[in-house]
Amino acid sequence: MTISFNTIPSNTLVPLFYAEMDNQAANTAQDSGASLLIGHANNGAEIVANSLVLMPSADYARQICGAGSQLARMVEAYRQTDPFGELYVIAVPESTGAAATVTLTVTGAATETGTVNVYVGRTRVQAPVTNGDNVTTIASSIQDAINAVPALPFTASSSAGVVTLTARHKGLCGNEIPVSLNYYGFGGGEVLPAGVQIAVATGTAGTGSPVLTGAVAAMADEPFDYIGLPFNDTASVNTLVTEMNDTSGRWSYARQLYGHVYTAKIGTLSELVTAGDQFNQQHITLAGYEKETQTPADELAASRTARAAVFIRNDPARPTQTGELVGMLPAPKGKRFTMTEQQTLLSHGVATAYVESGVLRIQRDVTTYRKKRLRGCG
Repeated sequence: MTISFNTIPSNTLVPLFYAEMDNQAANTAQDSGASLLIGHANNGAEIVANSLVLMPSADYARQICGAGSQLARMVEAYRQTDPFGELYVIAVPESTGAAATVTLTVTGAATETGTVNVYVGRTRVQAPVTNGDNVTTIASSIQDAINAVPALPFTASSSAGVVTLTARHKGLCGNEIPVSLNYYGFGGGEVLPAGVQIAVATGTAGTGSPVLTGAVAAMADEPFDYIGLPFNDTASVNTLVTEMNDTSGRWSYARQLYGHVYTAKIGTLSELVTAGDQFNQQHITLAGYEKETQTPADELAASRTARAAVFIRNDPARPTQTGELVGMLPAPKGKRFTMTEQQTLLSHGVATAYVESGVLRIQRDVTTYRKKRLRGCG
């Protein structure tokens, strides 16, 4: 068998034992299978908008994106499931729309000392209440407790017994940040102090979605196997659809970058079915979660992206089914989708999750692709 050398001339006639070293097979490392998260940073944050940034940790995300920012929260959620993988982020400017608000209206004076447990997304905030406190005092206590946690996606103000939470970022994404009281209930030691009632209600709906063309440009020709997208509106998803397409996008013969996009939506069965029917794309996974899910949709998207990355990097043939979404709070018992509802969601191209012993897990990952060009089933 002829052996090809890189440095020894092939026409050497002088007899000798000639040897050379070739390091081509020395590196046994595989492709890193990098992930990418797209989202908002706080106004005035250090990170440059529409630029690709390597993100080693949640601490660094808080440092350059700002505590409580969408990107900082997404990175934290991602790293809870994938603490080891290579991760990049791109910060996108906010839309020109409105920021979502939520109100907590306090009625009744406290007749005992206790604690108000407010869940802002996955984070529990405890506000102390003293026997005899009136509605204004209780509302002020809630306001102070929330503002004392800079990592929250809302800031708080209060007046005359009403606490108003305002999302840090403008846009539709603020509508999918759940706020509730006493998530774990009486069995978990969470009850309102006697005499106190608090009503949680949606205030101003967030409006607007960001322009993602700058983020797509920042991706350039860098390969990303797993892309987490917090924006689930049709225009935002379609921007990534164009970037991923088979003809001229990342899956085309000319670019061969590949990858997959993961996004998430919280809503009723009807709302999620409608969302799934908006798309028919093989490179997009839209995961649907119950309206009462106690985790923001953007963090769910990041967590699911991380879970897919961990499983598929290790073994591409390993289904993501049963994968734990670490730290994500599911909807309470009695508020979760039934098997029939899950079947409906999957039939409309919406990926599903289930709860086992209080842990949120992937039930099935599907893409939004359902129909072939000639209207037949995909």
